[in-house]
Amino acid sequence: MPATRFRTDSGSFSQRRDVAHASRPVLRFEATMLWLDEVPLATDATWLVRHDGRTVRAHFAAIAPAGADDEYDALAQVAQHTWIRAHIRLHAPLAVGAERRDVPTFVVIDESTHRAVAAGTIAA
Repeated sequence: MPATRFRTDSGSFSQRRDVAHASRPVLRFEATMLWLDEVPLATDATWLVRHDGRTVRAHFAAIAPAGADDEYDALAQVAQHTWIRAHIRLHAPLAVGAERRDVPTFVVIDESTHRAVAAGTIAA
């Protein structure tokens, strides 16, 4: 793999090897996330999901408390500062696994206010 040269904070040059990450386009994924907004998460609303520099519209297909068993409960809303597991359905594909991190992350954005309302990790 080619080495990339970059300038460090001290002004010197350093090298690192780029790591190849296989990405796969997905239209839905399972995630663990923290709901941050004061307005409760409503499963019937449309949200924006931002991952690896791309933003797409999305819906929450199913949600459950983060500590729940494998089955998803029929939660209609989620309150602020609640950890949840969610099945997220995207309106356009996202390339999951393309970032240069060990765990793919994403941000949920309110479509009407453009505020970040949640953040989480995508299950492998």
